[in-house]
Amino acid sequence: MIPTTKARTSGIRQYNAKKPHKWGYLNYVLSGVSGFSYDFELFGGKYPGPPENCPDLGVPGNVVQRLLKTVSDNLNHKIFVDNWYTSLQLMANLHKKGILPLGTVQLRRAPNININKKALEKKERGYCSEKVLLLITLSYQLPVGSTIKQSVCVHPM
Repeated sequence: MIPTTKARTSGIRQYNAKKPHKWGYLNYVLSGVSGFSYDFELFGGKYPGPPENCPDLGVPGNVVQRLLKTVSDNLNHKIFVDNWYTSLQLMANLHKKGILPLGTVQLRRAPNININKKALEKKERGYCSEKVLLLITLSYQLPVGSTIKQSVCVHPM
């Protein structure tokens, strides 16, 4: 979030109680290893739909797909995303395009994965557990028998 100035910009300032500067501009950025920004999107009050020729993956998935329009497909680029953006549908869609995604999956966004959250919270910081999920039929058309490796890590908030 970019802190606001005294300039008059009605409607695009956002409030986030968890930030040191409560009011600011919401900005999504695609940046490289060097820190150079390749593309960005400034939130203007309403989220647009998915880009053309892309499935609707919800607000976070659509933001990632719009930013990755500038990235060439099938060149095995590695994309690291925050847990707000990560979903199994997005990971499968990017993998199909030849882009290698990596991100922490929130338990509520990982259907049919049996993980005991209470037992996981008792583990010490840095504990990792890996699960392999066999995808048989999904609505976003992954090939039958494809596998996705899922990692679960515990980090305190």
